Amino acid sequence: MIAAFLAGWPANGGSGVADVLPPRYVSLGDSLAASMQPDANGRDRPTAEGFSERVWRARAAVSANLALVKLGRGGETAASMIASPKPGPSQLELAEQQLRDGGVALVTIDIGANEIESCANGSGFDQACVQRGLASLRQSLPRIISRLRAAGGRRVPIVGVNYYNSFLGRWVTGGGKLALASVPLERAINATLAQIYARTQVPLADVESRFQTGILKTYVNTRGHGRVPLAVANICRWTWACSARYDDHTNSLGYRVIARSVLAALRSP
Repeated sequence: MIAAFLAGWPANGGSGVADVLPPRYVSLGDSLAASMQPDANGRDRPTAEGFSERVWRARAAVSANLALVKLGRGGETAASMIASPKPGPSQLELAEQQLRDGGVALVTIDIGANEIESCANGSGFDQACVQRGLASLRQSLPRIISRLRAAGGRRVPIVGVNYYNSFLGRWVTGGGKLALASVPLERAINATLAQIYARTQVPLADVESRFQTGILKTYVNTRGHGRVPLAVANICRWTWACSARYDDHTNSLGYRVIARSVLAALRSP
C-alpha cells in the first residue's frame, strides 16, 4: 500500500501523468472529510485520524497501492463546493480533475451540515435560515453528483455520508433547550440527504443510525455525565461536543464509527 495523502495533486495537462498515478480514494466534503479535531488549545486542526484514513486503510488491504486524496475543507457547504469564495479552484473542480485523470477507485462525500447548523440562535434555530439552507442543499448536491459522474463515469463508486447530531452535547453543558430544538433540524438535514442520494442512486453511509441519534427516551448511566439519553451518551463518547469548549467534531473513536458506516454502505448490494 502507498501511505500517500495527495490533496492538491497537479492536473496532468495532457502530460500522461494518468499512466503513473496510483489508484486513488478521493474524500470530499467539509471538516469531517478533512479529519478535523481540536488541539490542546481548542483550535481545530486537520489530523490523520479521520474516517477517510480508516476507510483508506481498509480498502488498501484489498486494493494494492491505493492512495488517499483528501480534498475536504472546513466550513464547506454544497454551494461553496461548486463555487468557492476563495481564490483558486473549487473543491468540486479539484475532484473533477482527479476523476478525469483516471484511476479513482472510490469517492466519499459528506456535505450539508454547514448549510444550516449556523442557523442556531440562542436556544433555538432561525427557521427562515434553515429553509434557505435546505433549499440550497437540494439545489447544489444533485449538481455535484452529476458533475462527478460526468467526470469519472458511472462505474466509480460514490458513497454519501449523513450526520450525527453534535448539538445533543448541549444536553450536558447547560443548553438543553437547544439540544431538543436540534432534533427535528438534524432529522431534516438527514432526510434531505437521504432523498437526494436515493434519487441519484448513491449509497448512503448511515452515521445517524450508528450514533443512535434518535434514541432519546432510553437512558443510560455515564461516568462523566450521569444518567442521560443513549443518543447523548454516544455523542459524549464519540465527539468533542460535551466538552467545556463545545466542538462539533468527532474524536478518533467517532471517526471510526463513521468509517464503519462507509464500509457498510460499500458492502451493501
